[in-house]
Amino acid sequence: MVLPLAFGIAWSDWNFDTIQPDDALQLLLKNWWMVAWVVVALTLIMIAAVAVHAFVQAGSVGIYLDGERLAGPGQPARAAYRAFAPDRWWAYGRRFWWPVFLIYNIAWGLLGLILIVPMVALLAAVLIVGDSPVLAIIGCAGVVVIFGLLLFGGLLVTVWSDLGIAESVRSGANAREALRSGARILRRYFSDVVIILAVLIAITIAVTFAALSVYFVIGLGSSIPGVAVLFIPAQIALSFAQNAVSVFLAAWFIAAFTGLAFKAHGASDAR
Repeated sequence: MVLPLAFGIAWSDWNFDTIQPDDALQLLLKNWWMVAWVVVALTLIMIAAVAVHAFVQAGSVGIYLDGERLAGPGQPARAAYRAFAPDRWWAYGRRFWWPVFLIYNIAWGLLGLILIVPMVALLAAVLIVGDSPVLAIIGCAGVVVIFGLLLFGGLLVTVWSDLGIAESVRSGANAREALRSGARILRRYFSDVVIILAVLIAITIAVTFAALSVYFVIGLGSSIPGVAVLFIPAQIALSFAQNAVSVFLAAWFIAAFTGLAFKAHGASDAR
């Protein structure tokens, strides 16, 4: 993605020392192919990323469901849930990545369409009001509304899509049917969903504060002349630890909702 842009800028009349905002807009319009290339490349990268993520999630949810079936009802020992096998994970991924891919696009696409409404309303209000003193109030209120919808809507869509994925892999339903079933489970077990979200948010906040505290200590140590290089391994280790915790929480999150979907169907799924 970067190389064509670099060559294009090198061969064009871009001068970053003297360029002005108005000139930059004219240069972008003149070199429209650069903008088009960025849009196309980013779109393809995002599609590929979501497709890979869908494959991983489909395989993982299949293994979680196998674990629930092996363990059976009640609260058996942790070892009873061990159902992982590479070939089974791969088979689930190959079979269900496409409906999972569609579930992500449908659920998040609907949230995007909802967010367009306040964005357009805010833009229209800004154009109508102009330079009036009310502009700042409208702008701040609009940003709060959009951010709130993005935050709470994002949580809701994450839960909804995870339940839909569990339902698709569990029953073989297509994306729309799985999302409908996921919405029913969400309504039926709403209190359980709230508890799962509360636990996840609490753990995330605790981990974030712990990481910030360690970063603060590392920052103090790194400010000492001649000692900073000794803290580089600690920074690398902390980065790996944060990524590991993030992966663990994401896996725990969808595993919890897979268990909830399994619970919703009771003994009919135990085999």
